[in-house]
Amino acid sequence: MNKRVYILSLLLVSLLLMAASCKKENSYPKNSIEGTWRCFENIGVNSPRDYNVQINYYNPDDSAEITLLNLYNLGYEFEVWATVEDTTITINYTNSLNNDITGIGHFTRDYSVIYWELSYFGNAGSDPNIEAFFRRP
Repeated sequence: MNKRVYILSLLLVSLLLMAASCKKENSYPKNSIEGTWRCFENIGVNSPRDYNVQINYYNPDDSAEITLLNLYNLGYEFEVWATVEDTTITINYTNSLNNDITGIGHFTRDYSVIYWELSYFGNAGSDPNIEAFFRRP
C-alpha cells in the first residue's frame, strides 16, 4: 500500500512539474506587428495611462506600411500612418487636421514589445516628450 501511494505521489508531482514547464503559445500573429496592443505611457501631461491600440497593415500584401488606431487614446477613428523598416516604425502623418503625432518606435524581433518616443500637438493640448511601450494584451 505505501509503495503504491509513493509511486502515485511521484507520478503526480512529475505531471505537475511537466505541466508547469510547458511553454505557452503566443496568441498574437507570429512574425507580425499587426493586431491589438496595450499601450503604457510613461511620461507626459496625462501620464501614466494605458489603453489599447490597433495596428493594421495598410496593404495586406505590403508589411512596410501600417495604420495605428487609437494612438494617444484619441479614438479608433483617429488613424496614424507609419512605415516599417527592419525593426523601426516611423510615423508619417495622421487623418486629422486638429491632432498631430510624430515619433519613432522600435520593436523586438519576436514582435512582443514596441518602444516609442512620441510627440503630440492638437486639441487635447501638447505633449512633446511621450515615452511609451506597447505589449500584447
